[in-house]
Amino acid sequence: LRGELTPIQEPTRAADLLAGSIQHLVKVSRLREIRALRGFHRYTMKQMVPPDIANNLPWLPAIEVRGEGIFLALDEDSVREWEVRPGVSERVRPLEPRRERSFLSEFLPPLTPRFVMIHTLAHLLIRQLIYESGYSSSAIRERLYVAGSDSPQPMAGLMVYTGEGDSEG
Repeated sequence: LRGELTPIQEPTRAADLLAGSIQHLVKVSRLREIRALRGFHRYTMKQMVPPDIANNLPWLPAIEVRGEGIFLALDEDSVREWEVRPGVSERVRPLEPRRERSFLSEFLPPLTPRFVMIHTLAHLLIRQLIYESGYSSSAIRERLYVAGSDSPQPMAGLMVYTGEGDSEG
């Protein structure tokens, strides 16, 4: 057989734009996470309920999780340039009143274009990984690294990962 080999999927314009803005893309082959239970809040309660009723444990219940993931950091100059575009703030502005009305509003940071972009990118990546890796959406977690350009250390990154409590992860 003769002919040209073509990619299964041609890159889209969005993919082309993003490819030039990635500063770091790291395969995390060995991930270790410690999940500690500090307490919990009931839906209608403001006060945190400690993991032990007597509240005198000198330690917290925790589990060690091992897994794998992908870390992606965007180029700060590209993100800063994107953030100042006129239409970007207009797209995010309607979301802020919804956050303020949420019962979780005191725990959620104000929505910025940077945060919305990183969060959206994380969920798009999760959705693609569901099909590519065979993991279910509930098995993939996200960690966002977001700090504005006015911060001493601006950040625009994310890590999507999966992990289990057994030795293999």
